[in-house]
Amino acid sequence: MLKLINHDSEQYFIDHLKALQSEKDKDWMRLSINFKRDDLFRQMTGSPLTAKRRITQINETHLAIWSALQQKLHEHPHASLYLFGDKDIMLLIQMNMDDPCYEWLQNYIGHLHTEHEDILQTRLMPLNTADVETIEDLSTYNLSLKEWQMFETLSDTLKRRTISRLRDLREKPVVLVVEDDQYVAYQIESFLKDIAGVIFVKTAEEAVKTYIDMAPECVLLDIHLPGRNGFDALHCIKKIDNDANVVVLTGDKVGRHVERAHDMGAMSFMEKPLARDYLVSVVQSMPLYRKTHASHKRG
Repeated sequence: MLKLINHDSEQYFIDHLKALQSEKDKDWMRLSINFKRDDLFRQMTGSPLTAKRRITQINETHLAIWSALQQKLHEHPHASLYLFGDKDIMLLIQMNMDDPCYEWLQNYIGHLHTEHEDILQTRLMPLNTADVETIEDLSTYNLSLKEWQMFETLSDTLKRRTISRLRDLREKPVVLVVEDDQYVAYQIESFLKDIAGVIFVKTAEEAVKTYIDMAPECVLLDIHLPGRNGFDALHCIKKIDNDANVVVLTGDKVGRHVERAHDMGAMSFMEKPLARDYLVSVVQSMPLYRKTHASHKRG
């Protein structure tokens, strides 16, 4: 019977793929269905409605594909279908080129190319040593998942419209820290814990999603991040909320970075390592922080 894996799929897929490396002579094949997401970030910040339609199209196509594969292969004795959180799909199946399933899959791939070439790419191939590279490539899966979660949150126009309302209901200002250095993150928390609630994320993708979900009064944003960089996060956050109070953190003394961030809407800049008193004073000087703090004191 076909195995359907849609929870912790990436780890189960890696384990399965590793286990099959010694069985390359046993007719195992891999079908990869990868959705094209490269233009989504540009569309999301330039034409949100276009991006929202694209996300809906990807979600609907993902559902249709795995339903078709499940229906056709549900009785296959050696097949595992992996559904990833970023909507990509992987199938590991034991069959040779004379198997009726092989012919059906080839025809189905042709159908996908005809109907959905603009949003996906497919590949059906025997397992071989190149799949070791696939295992290494999946180390970036978490970033891909976080990016997809960011896209879905960005497409939620209702959430975007409630950002200011979240702040109005808050009793204590919130600071979002976007920093992949855990030591720096803990240091910032120790500096700010008495004046604000502190939320930490490590990527630009998480920063954008969390900004919409939590509507922080201040964002402390590192420029050098895994995946998309801090400039991407700054661009997206300012598109979401032009009133966003963003402070850029940098270990560089590169003037062009500061100038670029300023032109993109950053309100202040801090060079690492951070000084406690200065950090506190900068955060407390942010307009949104002052507004929430004053409202809480009146309450």
